[in-house]
Parts: sequence; structure tokens; C-alpha cells
Amino acid sequence: MANEQNLRPASQQTAAERRENGRKGGLAAAQNKRRRRKLQEIAQDLGEAVTDEGLTHDEKALLAVLRKAEQGDTRAAELYFRLRSGCFDGAADRITAEVELLKQRAKLLEW
Repeated sequence: MANEQNLRPASQQTAAERRENGRKGGLAAAQNKRRRRKLQEIAQDLGEAVTDEGLTHDEKALLAVLRKAEQGDTRAAELYFRLRSGCFDGAADRITAEVELLKQRAKLLEW
């Protein structure tokens, strides 16, 4: 286990030590990438599985998010808008504006 006494900055390591540490990091990163890919494949398969009601798990999850959004959960509303628009980065400003508008409408309804 690493602690303060046995840590050495890369500037104090030999070229061979730096190369070996870089190799170890690369191998660990590749292993983690394979693990994440496998988990993503499993999640994809489970999401596409059909339930007793004739809906997939993905469809049921989307309906649950929509129900939460209808109840006033702004995070659920934001997630729903992101899923509906198919974007998770580029149109974030537009989605944030829609969520802010929903928040304002919710405040008006509270009066």
C-alpha cells in the first residue's frame, strides 16, 4: 500500500521505472475499459428485455422518469428533456432554459 514514505515523483525515477509504471497504468486502463464495455453490453441487453406488460425495461424506466417529472421533480424533467432530444452535451443550454422555465411555472402554481 502506498504511503508518503514510499512515493517518489516521476522526476526522481529512472527511465525504466517510468516506463514500467506507464505500462502498468496502460494495462490497468485497458482492463477497466473492457470491464466498462462488458457492463454496458449487459445493461443494453437487460434494457431491451421485454417485461410481462409488453414493455421493455428501458421504456418502463422512461415512463418512471416522465411520471416523476409530472410530479414536479425538476431533475427528472431535465433528464427527460435530455433523453427526448437525444443530446447530453451540445444542447445543454437549451435544456437548462426549459428546466428554468418549468421551475418558474411551478413557482407560479404554488401561489
